[in-house]
Amino acid sequence: MLVIVFGALTLLLQDERFIKWKPTVLYTSMAIVLGAALWIWKKNFLQMLLGTQLTLPEQVWNRLTVIWIGYFLFMAAINAYVAAYYSTEAWVNFKLWGYAFPVIFIVGQGFYISRYLKDDDSEASKP
Repeated sequence: MLVIVFGALTLLLQDERFIKWKPTVLYTSMAIVLGAALWIWKKNFLQMLLGTQLTLPEQVWNRLTVIWIGYFLFMAAINAYVAAYYSTEAWVNFKLWGYAFPVIFIVGQGFYISRYLKDDDSEASKP
């Protein structure tokens, strides 16, 4: 929905700023939702979404959520900076090469949670 609204505003008003600021709004919104769920409603959305796939201690789920909130805020801030101070062409190049951020983040997250995962193969082979 956010893509449609910001895309339509960009086309209707012939103003590229809307499309450049959409990621900032999206990342900030996601950080707010995760934070509100964790600290106000005492729900962990990451655990609710991935808990059937990953068995992790409660504190790890909470830490992961805080890490995701930080990631979303970082991505919102860096997008806002590039959108505000650079040309649209530079912003597009940033978005193209900026895909390194999520890859690095997800690989780092994988290393973090790997130490908490149980090795099912070694458990199954024990007598």
